[in-house]
Amino acid sequence: MNEIPRLHVEPGRVVLSGCWTLAGMLPQLTDLQTQLAEQSIATMVHYPLPPHRQPAYHELAERRFPAAEALAAGCLSLPISPTLTPAAVERIGAAIRLSLQAS
Repeated sequence: MNEIPRLHVEPGRVVLSGCWTLAGMLPQLTDLQTQLAEQSIATMVHYPLPPHRQPAYHELAERRFPAAEALAAGCLSLPISPTLTPAAVERIGAAIRLSLQAS
């Protein structure tokens, strides 16, 4: 991943999303998550189990869904909120860039 995608918000608009997800990052996912945690930046693996492995879809558990499995293994959700200050957003972005450059 060479560049972190930027979320563009028009002036006067508010983002209501609760997370910003980076996808397709495996094997850097664990290192990034650890390094962000060391800087008190909360993250989470958005879907640690792909949907077909969730209890609600138990009848699909034995089937293979490679795209869902890959996304579950390689998606990290970052904090995003209208309450984040521009300085906090820059701090999160800088921490991500630094971590990915080191990988």
